Amino acid sequence: MTETPLLNIPSSNQREKKGNLSTCPDLEDWWEIVYYVVPKYIDTICILGMLGNIFVLFTYFLHKSPLKIAEIYLMNLAVADLIFLMCLPFWAENIRNEFKWPFGNFLCRSTSASNSLNMYTSIYLLVAVSVDRYLTFVHTLNHRGIRRRAVARRICLITWFFGILLSVPTFMFRTVKYLPEWNISACALDFPTPSWITAESLVLNIVGFALPSAAIIFLNFSTIRSLRKKARERRALRTRCCKEHKGTKAT
Repeated sequence: MTETPLLNIPSSNQREKKGNLSTCPDLEDWWEIVYYVVPKYIDTICILGMLGNIFVLFTYFLHKSPLKIAEIYLMNLAVADLIFLMCLPFWAENIRNEFKWPFGNFLCRSTSASNSLNMYTSIYLLVAVSVDRYLTFVHTLNHRGIRRRAVARRICLITWFFGILLSVPTFMFRTVKYLPEWNISACALDFPTPSWITAESLVLNIVGFALPSAAIIFLNFSTIRSLRKKARERRALRTRCCKEHKGTKAT
């Protein structure tokens, strides 16, 4: 079985190894800082993030008029962020516990899969927001049929479905694994063959990063370029109207 530890770095459980102590005597002190500071930072992000996203959801739920297309996407984005934020306390406690996972196998799998779900759904919901802006400002009249609330809800359902589908390998292969080299039982990816590692890396980098990033950059660049073009046309029209008005006045 191929092991992929959560962090490929030594922990303070190796204090008995004299070689490490002699080459880097202050390493243990640095790890003590990590175990103390990083969990507090994660807890702070979790609290602030949950308050912000809950406020966003309450705002949308109390909204009397029907939600706009972009608001439907942003509401789903807030839900995805809440799922991720609810998992952060487990990872904070994991670091506080010196990366020894204390919550069992199921929570190891489910929290890891939730992180993966948040990553895929969030990035593609941002793509959907970028597409909506692109259609609004660049092709205002040509795609009115696409820009409907029912279509936006279907897009959200498809995004959640594919996010769950892409998170299945993480749920399947995350497990609490004893890592003798670090002397800890960590929540780690344990792929059956090296080909799984390659496939997961390709999906993560291409589907999870390259494709959505390229789409967001292209769509936003096209939207900005279209808005600038329209602004120049409006300025030229105002200038022409002013000149015609002055000419009429002079006559």
